Amino acid sequence: MSSEGFRQQLADSDIVIGQICFGALGLSDLEAMCQAKPLIAKFTQDEVYGQKAPLYNTAEEKPLRLVSRILEDPATAAKTAVAGREWAQRFHSAVVLEERLEDLYRELPV
Repeated sequence: MSSEGFRQQLADSDIVIGQICFGALGLSDLEAMCQAKPLIAKFTQDEVYGQKAPLYNTAEEKPLRLVSRILEDPATAAKTAVAGREWAQRFHSAVVLEERLEDLYRELPV
């Protein structure tokens, strides 16, 4: 599938179920968050970010229950999805990642 096709499939989705086994977000999970889609995924890295990630976390509840919660309260799901986009941009935007890389390169011995 092409990148454009994948992004279109995300855009057409009401709910995205991402990685639910590993505890870390993959690129497709971040893409879903950037599109402000309610994301169901397992995320165990909140302490790294200093805050809880705005997603539906399978580390806390079973995936089917999370789908039900989203369907039962679409207004809250929409707010969570918008917060997810803001979180993804705050921590994973190209600008943020470039700054991190520049900091790492400055620390390398010459």
